[in-house]
Amino acid sequence: VGRALAPLDSERAANYTSYSEMDAGTTVWRTIWWAAIWQSVNQSRRTSLFGFGYGYPLGDLVPYLEGEFIQTPHSVFFYALGYTGWIGVLLLALFQVELARLLWQAYRRTGQPTGIILWASVLAFALFTPFFEVPQGAIPFYLIIGCVAGTSPFRQRPTQGLNLPTTKNLGG
Repeated sequence: VGRALAPLDSERAANYTSYSEMDAGTTVWRTIWWAAIWQSVNQSRRTSLFGFGYGYPLGDLVPYLEGEFIQTPHSVFFYALGYTGWIGVLLLALFQVELARLLWQAYRRTGQPTGIILWASVLAFALFTPFFEVPQGAIPFYLIIGCVAGTSPFRQRPTQGLNLPTTKNLGG
């Protein structure tokens, strides 16, 4: 509660967390950095479509990060926009929509909403954190989502019991 409240009212957030000033400051520098990424990417048609390419020092777009090796803007959207432009954002969105479709099919088949809930909550979380930008976040997420989605249309439930071979079928 304190972290969410800190950017709006750091004094009130101090009632919930001792890190309210730091949380407010983090929000400010991320917002300024994201605005710089947005502005610089959209300055030309080429960078608007394709971004700056991987390896570009996105931190150098703001003076307080210049020269520091920070590759992740702590937002999957601004990561995709900065490095791959609007084409990359579109591909990311299409991929996420396809995951949502598969998870919806798994939900319809099994009645278990776990996959959709996990997908939606992690995607929302990744818009404000470096979750998808680090392997310890992305790899487990996609493995779990793949396992949940694997219960969807690709696996059919047998309509009858298993037909195990008997000695009669084996010529015995």
